[in-house]
Amino acid sequence: MFESGSTTKLFFKTIKRTHVNKLIIASIVYVSMLSGCAMERSVSKAADSRACATNYSTEGEFWAGKKFKTFQDFPKTSKAAAFDSLVSVIASSGYQIVSSNKESGIISAHQTVTSGQGKTVPLNAVIQDNASGGIRVELIISLSGGIAASADTVQDEFCKMLGSVSQSKTEPAAAPKETIAPPEEAAPKVIKKSKRKLRKAK
Repeated sequence: MFESGSTTKLFFKTIKRTHVNKLIIASIVYVSMLSGCAMERSVSKAADSRACATNYSTEGEFWAGKKFKTFQDFPKTSKAAAFDSLVSVIASSGYQIVSSNKESGIISAHQTVTSGQGKTVPLNAVIQDNASGGIRVELIISLSGGIAASADTVQDEFCKMLGSVSQSKTEPAAAPKETIAPPEEAAPKVIKKSKRKLRKAK
């Protein structure tokens, strides 16, 4: 998913003007093709109405580093349930969990860069309570300079992770209520009349 970039320096001793012109024209055509492809991808992704896509954004550039992020609100999901789902899907997506804290709702992970000489790409998932109820999950991937990644691929990865979070609130089953038997009423005392007849005092 993530690849390390490389630079190739070209040295020319003598180049005819015609060759230079051809190189310039070829470069313009190449850039135009890239722009066209970028516009086409943007249009296709703009049609995606999912929250993970509409809230998706990127900043930075290749040499200085790029950041990809998105977020999604889950009005009926608990923080604990979302945390468990995200830890599972992040680990199964090829990331190594570095640290996680269910109480704070933060998961930190990274993935090794292909041909990156040991470089890693950090992924952070942050789960926060919303004031209006439910939670918000934010995903952030940060690339250092010289590491390339397709914006569309990262978006798809984000949407897969957020798609693993249930939209319904999962709560632990309530313990059965203990039935307390009503206190037994004491049986009425039976007063036995004495068989002896009371003699009237004379």
